[in-house]
Amino acid sequence: ATLAGGAALPSWLSFNPATRTFTGTPLNGDVGTLNVAVTATDLGGLSASDTFVLAMQNVNDAPTVAVPLADQTVSEDAPFSIQVPANTFADQDAIHGDTLTYSASLANGSALPTWLSFNATTRTFTGTPDDAHVGSLDLRVTATDTGNLTASDVFTLTVQNVNEAPTVAVSLADQTTLEDAPFNFTVPSATFTDQDLVHGERSGRRSRMPISWRLQGVWSRSPLCWLSAMAQLRMTQSIHGLIDAILIGPGTIRVSMRIR
Repeated sequence: ATLAGGAALPSWLSFNPATRTFTGTPLNGDVGTLNVAVTATDLGGLSASDTFVLAMQNVNDAPTVAVPLADQTVSEDAPFSIQVPANTFADQDAIHGDTLTYSASLANGSALPTWLSFNATTRTFTGTPDDAHVGSLDLRVTATDTGNLTASDVFTLTVQNVNEAPTVAVSLADQTTLEDAPFNFTVPSATFTDQDLVHGERSGRRSRMPISWRLQGVWSRSPLCWLSAMAQLRMTQSIHGLIDAILIGPGTIRVSMRIR
C-alpha cells in the first residue's frame, strides 16, 4: 500500500500485506484526509490497484497550562492592572479553528471581591484595594475551549499595607487647673486612631507599632517648663505638673502622636 501518488505511507500508518490490514494512531497534526492506494500483484508481476480515502476527524482536546501564572504584589490605595499573558494556556485544536474564552474567580470558585474586576476580553485584572483588603488572595484563571473543556491555573495576589498617618478621632476638651495645685490630665485612649494597627496582629494578639508623643504649647506668661508628660501603656498619655502663681493665665497645649 502507498499513497495514491506513489509516495510512502505516513509514519503513523502501517500496512500488513499478509493480513491486508492498515493500523495506526493519528495525532492532532494528522487530522485531514489521505488518498491511499492498495495494489495486488500476481506471480507474473501483473497488478491491479484501487484507492480509497482515509479521513481523520478532529477530536476536541482540553487546553493546557503552558506557562504557569506568577504571583503578583500590589499596594493599598493604588490602582493596578495585571494582564494574564496570552501564552499562559495552549490549545492544540487552535489549528482547527478552536478558540479560548477566559474567566476568573477565587481559587475556591467563589466570586471575586467587589473591589477586584476581570476583563475576559483583555485577560486583565484591575482594582484599587484599600486598607481593609490588605493581605493575600488566591485567584483562579480558567480557559474554556469551544467544546467546553477547560484548563485552570492559580496565582496569589498580595496587597501590601501602606502606612497612613494617625488621625484625631475625638477632640481633646479644654482643661482648667488651680494655682499651687497638682495638675494631672490623661489624654483618653480614644483621642487618636490608627487604622494600620490592625496589620500588626499576629496569632490573635495585637502587636502595637512604636508610638512617640510630643507636647507643644504657648503660655501667656512662661514656657511649659512646669508641665511634663509621660507615655503610658495602652496608648494613653499622662500630662501633669504644678503651676505657680506667676504662670496663671491662658495657654494652649498641642498633643501629637507619631507612629514609627
